[in-house]
Amino acid sequence: MGPDFLPTVVAYVVGTLTLIQLIKQVAQAWRGESTLAAPIDPKSALAAIGFGTVTICYFALLAYAILPFYISTTAFVIGATLIMARSIAWREVAVSAVTGIVLGVALQFVFTKVMIIDLPT
Repeated sequence: MGPDFLPTVVAYVVGTLTLIQLIKQVAQAWRGESTLAAPIDPKSALAAIGFGTVTICYFALLAYAILPFYISTTAFVIGATLIMARSIAWREVAVSAVTGIVLGVALQFVFTKVMIIDLPT
């Protein structure tokens, strides 16, 4: 067992539980037994699909070391923030850009200099 054993196990458990919940909800909706409190808004559904897509792309960028960690994290934070924003105006774009850049660089520093973790470069 290496240092990535526990995070790998947690990722598989969370992924499996998420898949089970997704299948359960789809099956209930298919049978007309949906337990949702309110109908799904199409805009919210598109935002959820967009967020999922951005998250999968982020994981792929990290897993295959396509881009350095800080660039991938910056892009992920900016993309996720804009997808989940109620409206896209210059203020939201500016705040998400600053947050993404600061978070990406800060996490890179903390992981590589403080915690001494080798990140994709």
